[in-house]
Amino acid sequence: RVYTAGSSQSVSIVNGRMTSSLQYNYILTPRNKGSFRIGPVTVKQKGKEASTTRIAIEVVEGKTPPANSQRPGGAGSKASEVFIRTKVDKNEAYVGEQITLTFQLFSRIRFWADPEYDPPSTIGFWKEDLPPQNSYYTDIKGDRYRVTEIKTALFPTSAGPLGIGPAKLSYEPDAFRSGDPFDIFNRGRGARNRSGKQTMHSDSLTVQVLPLPKEGRPPSFTGTVGKFQFQASVDRNQVKANEPVTLKVKIWGDGNVATATIPDLVLSESFKVYDSGSNTSTTKPNYKLRGQKEYTRVIVPRFGGEYELPAISFSYFDPEKKEYVTHTSSTFPLVVEGPRNNPELAQNEVERMEEDLRFLKEPATIEWKRNGSRVSGWLLVTANAAPLLLLGGVFLARVRRERTGRDPVRARARRADASARRALAGAQKIRETAGDKEFAGTLSQALFHYLRDKMNLPVSGMTKRVLLSALESRSLPPETVTNLASWIDRCDRARFANEELSPDDRRRLLEEAEELIVTIGRSLHRRGSK
Repeated sequence: RVYTAGSSQSVSIVNGRMTSSLQYNYILTPRNKGSFRIGPVTVKQKGKEASTTRIAIEVVEGKTPPANSQRPGGAGSKASEVFIRTKVDKNEAYVGEQITLTFQLFSRIRFWADPEYDPPSTIGFWKEDLPPQNSYYTDIKGDRYRVTEIKTALFPTSAGPLGIGPAKLSYEPDAFRSGDPFDIFNRGRGARNRSGKQTMHSDSLTVQVLPLPKEGRPPSFTGTVGKFQFQASVDRNQVKANEPVTLKVKIWGDGNVATATIPDLVLSESFKVYDSGSNTSTTKPNYKLRGQKEYTRVIVPRFGGEYELPAISFSYFDPEKKEYVTHTSSTFPLVVEGPRNNPELAQNEVERMEEDLRFLKEPATIEWKRNGSRVSGWLLVTANAAPLLLLGGVFLARVRRERTGRDPVRARARRADASARRALAGAQKIRETAGDKEFAGTLSQALFHYLRDKMNLPVSGMTKRVLLSALESRSLPPETVTNLASWIDRCDRARFANEELSPDDRRRLLEEAEELIVTIGRSLHRRGSK
């Protein structure tokens, strides 16, 4: 049997010279074993003739097709020339565990143009493409098919049954027919025609997503699922006061490393900690998502002394072992050169300043005369009081700065409202022009930053679960927490699951964000004043 397997054409220009090639592919299925020869193919152009060499082939006894190989269309029916399938490598998985979705195109014909593939909807999943496409041939009940596979990594974001919609394929067969299968130039005995676009859909799929177990969940777990390694290090162990020390935390392994976070670094008031962000890189060997994420924290010691930075822990859930795994670094000794922290000395400096100010307040008898006339009393008082008022203002400003430094939580909460107003104003400006992912990301970031600052939550490790748990611990109304959870889910579906947002959806998301900020802010204020 002889089957056409498509054609390809290429054109190249090198040093101003153009060359072109035209290639036709055929599949030959021998009916009997033995030795055979494929005769030469001859091409004529502009009076010139070129021929291929003969090809000798040896056909041996074939293997029986597997028992589970089924002819598409059912037993006894004619095999389909084109059909598609979608499948997953597992029907049950944990939240955050990789599920590999495979789309398969089976074809026994050639196409007029490349088929158009519309991937299935995957609402409720974080999605990552897994290149490259894979192509091979397979036999199904004696019929030879070319198979093209497209794979996608899916990571479920919530527990329960999640659906994967049908994939869609549109194609147009190349209706080339010829009495001679090797008559590639259609010399009067065949014709190449377009037979119209055809569309087909695959079946929908359902995956059962298991929740992560609560039993044995370590305090340092922030939602990472997979199999990872962990390393933490500092760039030096001896510095001077107010010189930076760089802490680097590296996580690498199998899984969606982009969602991996580490617990916040909590140090004493002798240190200032700055978040320098993170960088992530991913690879996809053998259609499995792997990656590396590196966090950087800058630590600035304020006073001299010998310190020990605490150990850092990172936990993840291993779906193969069905258990939590925790990696913990060693502690980091740090020697800081410089004056030590002396609270009594700081208090004495404040008392001396107060004494100096009291001395400046002693009355002074100064009499000014100009051209024999006495200067008015109010001008004299103003002139004497101005230096005192200036020094008093400087003192009060210093006290306020020190109070803010001692109570950064209060200062952070005060800044949250203004930051939220600016962020929502920015979202309003891009509501009609930005893409769905950008708009939903801007809104989500605005609300997360507001709640993080309002409740003094750590910068890193800010997930939906951490945020809702913090609100519940502050006894906010359950209805408010539920509304916030629903709002976050809608933003996440637009950001990670390619869910489209209509103009009304965008308006509602923005209005609900403003309402949530007002409602939660009032609730936190009432509970903070009790």
